[in-house]
Order: sequence, then C-alpha cells, then structure tokens
Amino acid sequence: MKKKTISSQLKRTFILFMMLILAISTISRIITILFDSVDVAETISNGNARLLSANIEGELLENKSLLNAISIQLGAWLEWIAIPDDEKSIENSLKAQAIDEDVTLIYLVGHNNEFVSSNGWRPDPNLDLSTREWYVGAQNTDDIYVTQPYTDNATGDLIISLSKKVISSSGKNIGIVVMDIRLNDIRNIILDLAQKEETMAFMIDNKGNIIIHPDESFMPNDAGMTSVDTQGDNYMSLLEAPANTVLLTKNIDNKLYYIATDDISGSNFKIITHYPAQHVWDDIQFEMFTCLIIVLFSITIVSIAMNKVVEKYTSPISDVVTALDQIKNGNLTIQTENIKKPNKEIENLVSSLEVVSNTITSYITDIDEVLDSFSNGNFTKVPSQTYIGDFSKIKVSLNNISTKLKYLIFNTQQSTKEVTSAVDHIAGSAQNLANLTLEQSSLILNFKQDTVQVSNDIINIIEDINQNYITAEDMSNKAVGGKQIGSELVHSIHAITTSIRDMAEVIHSIEEIASQTNLLALNAAIESARAGESGKGFAIVAGEIRDLSIKTSEIVKNVFDMIQENLSNIEQGEHMVEVTVNSLANIALASNQTRDMSKQVSENALTQKDALQRIILNVEKLEAEMSKNTGISEENLDISENLEQLLQNLKSQIEQFII
Repeated sequence: MKKKTISSQLKRTFILFMMLILAISTISRIITILFDSVDVAETISNGNARLLSANIEGELLENKSLLNAISIQLGAWLEWIAIPDDEKSIENSLKAQAIDEDVTLIYLVGHNNEFVSSNGWRPDPNLDLSTREWYVGAQNTDDIYVTQPYTDNATGDLIISLSKKVISSSGKNIGIVVMDIRLNDIRNIILDLAQKEETMAFMIDNKGNIIIHPDESFMPNDAGMTSVDTQGDNYMSLLEAPANTVLLTKNIDNKLYYIATDDISGSNFKIITHYPAQHVWDDIQFEMFTCLIIVLFSITIVSIAMNKVVEKYTSPISDVVTALDQIKNGNLTIQTENIKKPNKEIENLVSSLEVVSNTITSYITDIDEVLDSFSNGNFTKVPSQTYIGDFSKIKVSLNNISTKLKYLIFNTQQSTKEVTSAVDHIAGSAQNLANLTLEQSSLILNFKQDTVQVSNDIINIIEDINQNYITAEDMSNKAVGGKQIGSELVHSIHAITTSIRDMAEVIHSIEEIASQTNLLALNAAIESARAGESGKGFAIVAGEIRDLSIKTSEIVKNVFDMIQENLSNIEQGEHMVEVTVNSLANIALASNQTRDMSKQVSENALTQKDALQRIILNVEKLEAEMSKNTGISEENLDISENLEQLLQNLKSQIEQFII
C-alpha cells in the first residue's frame, strides 16, 4: 500500500482540526446568543411592565392625593354643619377640585342618601347608594378604595371610582367622597406608552379579568368582563408566579411572546406586557448566517496558506533524507550548505548531519589527549567529542576512570578540610569554655548575693502584707454597712413612688370631671340658645362654667405633667440607688477576697524564704565544681593545637593533584 506524503497528511489534519475548532466556536456562540437574547427579552418584558405600572401608579397617586385632601377639607368643614345645610358651597368646592381632564365627577354621599356632586348631577332618589361598591369598599377600609370598572349612570362611560370616608376632626364618620375616572383615559396612557416602547400591553385585576385591552372587543361592557384565559394558556399561571417571572406563551394571534406582569400599587390591578419571540429568532438567524460566512472564508484562507507553509517546511526534510543515504554508503564528508533551515527543528536536524560527518575522525585524537593528561596527574581532562554507537563504551570507560580517581582525591581533600575545620572549632570551643567558666563563676557569686537580698526583702514584704490584711478586713466591714443603708433607701424611694402614682390617679380623675363639666356647659349653652331671650342669662352662666372647667382642665393637666416628671425623676433616682447598692455588695465581696488573698500571700512568702535558703547552699556547691572545669578546658586547647599542625602537612601533599 502506497503511503501518503507528510505534506498531504499535514494539510488534511490541519484543515479537519481547524473545521472542528470553528464548528465548536460557532455552536458555542450561537448558544450564547440564544441565552443572551432570551435574557434581553425577559429584561425588556419586566422593564416595560414596571414602566407601565409606574405611570399608572403615578396617575392614580395624583388623584388619590387630591381625593385625600378633599376628604380632610370636608371633614373639617362638616364638623358642625350637616350636608343639606350647605349643599351649594360644597358643590362649588367640589367643582373647583374637578379640573383634571381624566376626572369626570367628584361627589359627596352622606349616610342618609344625601348627594352633592361637582356638576350638580343627582341620581334617582330611590337609588340606595349605600349598596354601591365604592360605598361599601370605602366603609371597610381606612385607605382609599379603588373599584372595578363599571358604566357611569350620568355619562354612560366606563369608569373606575376612588372613594374614601370623610371623618371629622372629632372622629365622626360623615359620609363618603368619590372621584370618578374615565377608564378610557388610563387606556390611552397604556396604549401610548406601549406604542412608544414597541410592545403590547393590557391591564387585568387580581382575578384575571381584563380591565384595559388594545382591542375594544375585550374591554369591559354591560355583559361583564373578559377573562385573561382568552388570550392564551399561560396567562393565569403568570398571576400565581413569583415576581419578575417571564413566561413564553402563544397569544390569541397564535404568535409566541415573552410575557411579564407587575402590580399597580394601591389597587387590585396588574399590567401584562408582551415581547415578540420573533425578535429572538431573528437575532439567532442573523448570527448563524454571519458564522457560516466566517467559516467558509476561514477555510479558504487557511487552505491557501497551508499549501505554502507545508511546501516551505517539508522540502528540507527531503534534502536531509538524501544526505543520510550518503552516510549509509560510507561517505562521511557531506555538504549541508545548500539545505534550507526555515525553523529550529530543521536547523537541528542539519546540525546533526554535520556532527555525524565531522566528529568520528576525531575520536582517536581525543582519546590520546585524555590518557596523556591522566599520566601527568591532571584528572580534569575528559573526552570532548560526542561518541555514538559502540564508540560510546570508550567514552564511558574514560569517564569512569576519571570520575573515580577525582572522587577519591576530592574526598581526601574534603576530609582534610573538614578535620581542619573541626580542630579549629574544638580549639575555639576550648577557649570559649574557659572564658565561660570564669564568667559563670562570677554570675553564680552575684546570684548568691542577690538571693540573700531577696530573702531580706521578702521578710519586709510579709510585714506589709499583714498590715494590708487588717486594712482589707476593715474595708469589708464598712462596705457591708453601706450596703444595708442603701437597701433601706431603696425601700423609702419605693414608698414615695407609690404615693405619687396615687396622686396622679386623683389628678386624672379631676381632669375627667372638668371635661364632663365642659361638655355639660356646652349642652347648657345649646339649650339656652334654643330658649331664646329667656335663656340668655342662663347662657352667660353656662359660658362662665365652661371657661372655669377649661381653666381647671389646663391647671390639672399642668399639675399632672409635673407629677409625671417628678415620678420619672424618682424612678431614675431609685434605679441609681439600686445600682449603688449592687456596687457596695460587689465592693464587700471584693474586700473579703482581698483579705483572703493577703493571708494566702503571707503564707506563700514564708515558704519562698525557706526555698531561697536552699538555693544559696546549692549555688555554693556549683561554684566549687566550676573551678574544676577550668583545668580541663586548658588541656583541650593544647591537644587541638598539635592536631592542627599534623593536618597542615597532609593538606600540602594532596594539593599536588589536579581534579
């Protein structure tokens, strides 16, 4: 079987390897684009939902703020006036507030079916307004209630109502104030923003009913509201999904969309936005087409470049094969100057050919030079040529002879140096030992003197410790007495606190009586007003009584505040006394511990005194033994000097050899 040339094999292998890399890179990029496009679609869907819900929230918040202000104003207005008594003024006030284009009507409804609107419209008198959703919802919450969409009886428009209870400053529930907002205005806001963001969106309630939809046929009507189920399969499941969830589903137009939802704060409504999945598929198709063009272009360019590279780097190998055939035939003098050397590997191959042809003839000369060097005592000479084949055994033998002789002489030299160093070290150690012995004798003498001084100092310390023990015991007794006095002070403060609290209760009762007197005086004034001229004198007396009760209430309140402040100060003082008592208890405990520790320290000091006496005796024995070490150190110093002289003679003989 005919074998293929190395050039064709290299071309085929490299192209296949390059195509594999491009395929892996392309697939990886397409997968990355797929996930990135999906992430972008989900991000845009969530962003559009949040944008639309934020705009609707802003619109509702503006109207809620207005309605809340109207409720507060009416609550203060109708504190003492009934709705029917001032209908015209209320109507004018509501009319002045209903200036926004999206607000169709603002009206006030009393609990007895009273009705005042901003445009003068009135419902059927027989209609029970207390059954309306905006009425019931507002009564059941302290916040503003947002109704479901319904048809307005006055205009026939689809509206949602914002309603809130009207509470007077005294807490009386006066009625319900309602603001009607056209649903079509909110729908226009959603459609304009959706068109601007290039998306489709609609609004639903928390039960899945469509409130606002771009298609008029899905808007609420007299027949009811359309469920979001009519738009696709996954819409209801999106309502139960966690926040920021994006689902891929088919819409009613049978197209795939990424859908997302966001709650409209302060209402039961949600915004659902759509991002076409076709955008993701278009991005992937464009990327696949781009990658295909890049792959085809890369294969073409690499094939052309590969032909040139292979031709450049394989032709020198053929020249080397020809030269090797000449060596095989016994011709060692070959010419390599005409062989190209395009890279390091070819250059090394050509260099090997030159070595084979030039070095074999120099083997004999090289061996002669090595042996002549050995005979003259120079063992540093080694074979300088590279031996191949069976000739390598000669080089190994020469190297072994040289290595073993050098090793023997080197070890002898090293041993001599080590022994010399050891002798020097011994001499230095002997000298140091003699010096250290003298120093240690001096240190031991000083140590003995210091120990005697410490023993005398400890005796003085024992006397001071006994005095400390007496002082600590006296301090402990005083701390116990202070703790007892502090406890009695705590009980006294407790009694004062209880008495002041009883006084506060009495003052509070007086304040309640003053409040009742004020109310009775107010009722008497009302009755005297009804009596006319005959009750005028009684009205003056009632007014004086009312003023007196108000002053009494203020004085009692001031007294009550002072009592509360005194009570707070007494409680703080009581807390500080308790902290002081606890501190005295801790001081008494610490004093007892100090007394016991002083006694223990005194006993330990006596024990240490006896131990120091024994140490002094042992140090005197050690001083006598150290004098013997001095004589031994001087003998070691003489021996090391003689040994050093012998080693110098051996070293001069070994240095004659060259290794």
